[in-house]
Amino acid sequence: MMLRQSTKWFTFVMIVIMLFIAVTPVTAAPKDTVRVWVSYQSGRKAEVFQALDKAKGQLHYDFPELEAYVVTLPEAPLMASFTTHL
Repeated sequence: MMLRQSTKWFTFVMIVIMLFIAVTPVTAAPKDTVRVWVSYQSGRKAEVFQALDKAKGQLHYDFPELEAYVVTLPEAPLMASFTTHL
């Protein structure tokens, strides 16, 4: 018994979709990055945001009521910040 043409196409499309799903690579943050909680003083939100942007930080969460950001930063600028402020 022959399958109808539309059934063949549907089966083919579903197989191709499943193959794409199965082989899609998963990307992760580079190993030289660190996710950190950054608190700022009242009225300095924009200044801190600009500094994080300049350091190539990736903003994940903004907590204005806590005056804090959660960001992923490259490890080098983060370590430079620690050595500058210690």
